[in-house]
Amino acid sequence: MERSLPIGIFDSGIGGLSVYSQIKKVLPKEDIIYFGDTVRAPYGPRNPWQIREFVNQMLSFFDRCNIKIAVSACNTITVLGLEEFQKNHDFKIIGMSTGAQQAIAASTNKRIGIIGTEVTIHSGIHQKTLLALRPESKVYAQPCPKFAPLVEQGKLTGIEIEEAIAEYLTPLKKEKIDTLLLVCTHYPYISGLIKEFMGDQVKVIDPAEDTANKIRNVLSNAGILNENGNAGVGRFYFSGQAQQVRRIAGNIMDTSKCLFLERNLEEIVSCKKDIR
Repeated sequence: MERSLPIGIFDSGIGGLSVYSQIKKVLPKEDIIYFGDTVRAPYGPRNPWQIREFVNQMLSFFDRCNIKIAVSACNTITVLGLEEFQKNHDFKIIGMSTGAQQAIAASTNKRIGIIGTEVTIHSGIHQKTLLALRPESKVYAQPCPKFAPLVEQGKLTGIEIEEAIAEYLTPLKKEKIDTLLLVCTHYPYISGLIKEFMGDQVKVIDPAEDTANKIRNVLSNAGILNENGNAGVGRFYFSGQAQQVRRIAGNIMDTSKCLFLERNLEEIVSCKKDIR
C-alpha cells in the first residue's frame, strides 16, 4: 500500500471534524478525505442495526476513494464494534480512543465523569475501561441526548445549549468530579461552555488527541506513514447542509482553504458518481 494514499474519516455528522483537526496537527503531511452523514445525524438515538447499515454505506463510499486507513470519528459507531466491517474492506478501520488513560492521569481525587450519547454511555465500555485501569475510581456516566442535535444545528451558544449543559452536568458537579471525559466528538464544539459551567477545578479530556496519536502509530508500524512533501490536502463530503457545516466548523478549524461538498444518499449507496 502506498504512503501517499489518503486517510478516510467518517462520522455521523460534523462532530468528527474535531478529530480531523487533531489528526492534522499530528499528521500534517497526510491527505484526508472526510465524510459526515449530516442528513441522518445524530446517530445516538438510533437502533444499532440502523447505524451499522449507515456505516456500511459510508465505507462503501470510501472504497471508491482508494484510502489507506479509515477512522471512525464517532464514539457511538466505535462502541458498536468495527470488527464486522473490517472483513469487507482492504483498508484498516480504526475507532476512537476511550481517553481512559488520559482521564486516569488527570484525576487526583479519583472521581471521574463521562458524558456521551445514549448508545455510548449505555454500552458501559468507557466505565469498564476506567475501572479496569483504576478499580478504586468512582465513575459517573451521563448521557446527553440534546448536545449533538444542538451542535448539528449550530446552536453553540444561547439559552438552549446553556440549559442542556445545566441539566446534564449539574448531577456530575454535585458528585465533585475533578475530571470530565468527553466521549462524543460533537462536544469539543461546546467545551468552552462546559468548562465554564464545571469550573477551573475540573479537567476536561478530549480523546481526539490520543486517537490521532494512535493513528500515527498504526500507520508507522504498517510502513505507510507519509512524512514527505507539502502539507496534506483535506476534502470534505457531507450528505447534506455542506455550507451550514462550513459555518459551524469555523468555530474549531480554519475553513478558508477547505472545500465542503455534498453527496446525496443515493450516490453514497450506489456509488454512481466518482468522488473526485
